[in-house]
Amino acid sequence: MVCLFELKRKKNSRVDGLTLFNIWYSWIYLLIPGILSYDSFYIPEIYKRYQNFRENSLANYIAFLVIVVFYIIFILAYLTLKKKKISNKISISKKDINIRKICPILLIISVLGFFLFTSGYGGVMNTYKNINTIRSGVYERNTFSAIARMFINYSVVSMLFSYVYLKKNRFKLSIFMIFLLSFIFSMIFLLFSGGRAGLLFPIIQLIILKILLNKEFKVNINLLLICIGVFIIMIYGKEIMANLNKGSDYIVKSLIVEGWQMKNVFKNFVKNFVHPYYSLIIAINKIGIEENPIYFLNPLYTVKFFLKLFGFSYHGTISHLNTELILGIYDSNIPPGIIALSYYNFLYPGVLIGAIFYALILVIIEKYFKRLKNNIYGLVFYSMTIDIFAQYIWNGDIRVLIMQRIMIIILMIFILFKNTKLIERGSD
Repeated sequence: MVCLFELKRKKNSRVDGLTLFNIWYSWIYLLIPGILSYDSFYIPEIYKRYQNFRENSLANYIAFLVIVVFYIIFILAYLTLKKKKISNKISISKKDINIRKICPILLIISVLGFFLFTSGYGGVMNTYKNINTIRSGVYERNTFSAIARMFINYSVVSMLFSYVYLKKNRFKLSIFMIFLLSFIFSMIFLLFSGGRAGLLFPIIQLIILKILLNKEFKVNINLLLICIGVFIIMIYGKEIMANLNKGSDYIVKSLIVEGWQMKNVFKNFVKNFVHPYYSLIIAINKIGIEENPIYFLNPLYTVKFFLKLFGFSYHGTISHLNTELILGIYDSNIPPGIIALSYYNFLYPGVLIGAIFYALILVIIEKYFKRLKNNIYGLVFYSMTIDIFAQYIWNGDIRVLIMQRIMIIILMIFILFKNTKLIERGSD
């Protein structure tokens, strides 16, 4: 159903926000449940206590119906809202941003942010070792390091700006070196995000930009090698970092050669995306029965969480509740995904409200960026925005989004408002 709709619908470019939504939705909520139902081998160890849900046909049927209904409501709302008149007459500055100035600055800020962040937690290796407890807020708070961490993703912005410049202008070695360094640093820094699926972020960005610039998608050797490298890091990056002191021979033999069996590789990849479906199963079995809905209070809990940086007490966000219900421990390692979040909010009515709300957000994104794609900053920020929106499908906790992307969002708002101006309202 999802694939057929994507192939048949009319769109202005080969990839847009709804394309990414359809891809992620198909993978997270259709293919993943099918894989888990087919073979319990792919169920990660942390979910084994709920393996009986695999045999619970009622729970699976309900989850399947919720997934289908959410998608149908989302699409109907998207198509309806897209026809509505939303302000999008934008006056665009003809002068584009100065890539030679802004990219080195962003890269330097990113590197400084990384070293300030890790130094506050005892160095690079100690930070990596404790990254999950740091991310969840369980590790002893370091306000300065937490703020410094928010600037790390500027390396991704530098990478994307320089890439678009290289594609739209003549080759310049200085810009290429900035691109290469930005890419390398982005891969390293994203290992410290606490979730290896985040490594897909810059790769997806490059693919989106490549399609938007070329009007088509062709796989070349460079992109293929990059994807293979990221795939290896995503699967074995955590183990490699944890065993650096054992030498390269041990890493190559024990972690890569012996572990490079197709079924194990696929399992290691799949386990990064299992949590949204299991979170939905848990929500259906627990909320309204053992736990009360959160009644759309997660944004308030998020504000309280960040006030914790300044010494205030706080209420855990939806990831804390979700992790506690799944693992039985108070932590925030498992975000719920958008459907489970919607169910946590207000049961079945929450699912309907959530679908309509996310459709509205996507329509606003598409209409706002409609006339900004000719500029480097407009093209880059459009690709980043639709990717952030699509990745929220398997995240579902605004706290995690803010922690990972807040400085990118602030930079985006600053550049867009500086270079654009709304000149008319009520137009399509």
